[in-house]
Amino acid sequence: VHVGIKPFEYKTIEFSKDDIYVNWIYIDSSLDWTMITDKVTMVIKGKSEDVANLVATDFSPHITLPVRDGEYELPLQVTMPDNVTLVNFGYVKLNIVMKKRITANTENINILNKSDEEYDYVITDERASITLNGPSDILEGITDDELNLYVDTAGLTTGVHRLPVRLNNAGMTEVTLKSTSNVSVKITPKMNQQETSAQADG
Repeated sequence: VHVGIKPFEYKTIEFSKDDIYVNWIYIDSSLDWTMITDKVTMVIKGKSEDVANLVATDFSPHITLPVRDGEYELPLQVTMPDNVTLVNFGYVKLNIVMKKRITANTENINILNKSDEEYDYVITDERASITLNGPSDILEGITDDELNLYVDTAGLTTGVHRLPVRLNNAGMTEVTLKSTSNVSVKITPKMNQQETSAQADG
């Protein structure tokens, strides 16, 4: 009986973002990265018995991050099982940005949505720490007085309120606020308001 040679079989392997190990040992601590790709597919070839039961984790999928910020499309690095050939690479899209921590003087933080006719507003902290993400050519030289930082006091009345420092990035849309801190805002009634209420009480 003549036994024919079994043909090769093609199989598509799909990797989710969580399957991929990211080696960031060489990346500078001032850089932050995001994997834009949600899924990566690659095509392999082998005898049906060799490829039938293979799954994503059998390939130890990984990437090594570049050392400069920018947008990248990198081939997924894999370890190939025996008797299996890689036909089409999978590619991973990455966005790498600079991460910069800034200590902002609170005199450079705006207070929005004030009721100026009724209350006085004072930020009692001297400084606030924030972390920004963005291109290195913008962030390397940036200072807090170039940023449009603010706290929002909408709907707040007398008292001391802990509010997060926020960034209005309309003038520099590539810069985003990665993390922030809270500052204390003291709100007190204006003197004429206190006098008016005292007269009303009397």
